[in-house]
Amino acid sequence: PTGCLFGAIFALIFGERLGRRWMVIIGAIVMIIGVIIQVTAMPHEIPLLQFIFGRVITGIGNGMNTSTIPTYQAECSKTSNRGLLICIEGGVIAIGTMIAYWIDYGAHWGPPDLVWRFPIAFQIVFGIFIIWGMAYLPESPRYLIAHDKVNEGANVLAALADKGVDDQHVVLEKHLILDSIRV
Repeated sequence: PTGCLFGAIFALIFGERLGRRWMVIIGAIVMIIGVIIQVTAMPHEIPLLQFIFGRVITGIGNGMNTSTIPTYQAECSKTSNRGLLICIEGGVIAIGTMIAYWIDYGAHWGPPDLVWRFPIAFQIVFGIFIIWGMAYLPESPRYLIAHDKVNEGANVLAALADKGVDDQHVVLEKHLILDSIRV
């Protein structure tokens, strides 16, 4: 919980400068680094301290992502299905928890190191998936327009609506974002 709080505060302070997309990518990288620190803890060193340190770092990355992903998702979705998509995100989190429990259960039958290292290390798979996915997604149109990249933002709006940049719907969305930013 402490790491998540610090990650959310980091996103609050630096998220507007970095952008939604880069905040998510950096959050996933931070999570992966934290996981590596955790699973490399060895006996006869300072394993508990290293594990706690890695856990806090993983939490920071998680806080960055859990505070940024819903914003990115809301800024890229249509108003007609925005609520549904946010609810689906919550469902995906529940599915992720279920996967974690089953991995914990399956690892329980393995050797002692596997019991705790593999379930923690498996988080890296999801971190890589997030980084890979975000590498192909555009920045949020609202973020782009708010940072004087109006043409890029309009192009993203057009791509999201599967329409031309000069389409009435795209122009209206662009103006709505511009008006909301000015307020």
